[in-house]
Amino acid sequence: MSFILSLFSNWRVILACAGFAVLLASHTVAYWKGHSNASQACQTAALEAENENLKRTLQIHKAALETAVERANERDAEATTLEQKVEDYESQLEAAGSCVLSPADARRLSEIR
Repeated sequence: MSFILSLFSNWRVILACAGFAVLLASHTVAYWKGHSNASQACQTAALEAENENLKRTLQIHKAALETAVERANERDAEATTLEQKVEDYESQLEAAGSCVLSPADARRLSEIR
């Protein structure tokens, strides 16, 4: 025990121990800093990949919505056209004053599409 105490009374040993402690502390800090930077870089890459996936999904949904709106507009235009044909035919029948449909009238009604 006295040998160990005599070692720490030597200024060179104290200086060497202090240098080792500083070296150990700096390496520990550098390791944890590098680990933290790598972890943040990994999280950033994962979030960027998720963001790209969400952008692609949004574009797909947007295109599907535009297609659905186009189809709905086409159906509305077709329905309006059919309604107009029926109204025109009804007005022609009223003008003719007939209450019973002839075979030609029945064919004409079935052709309205």
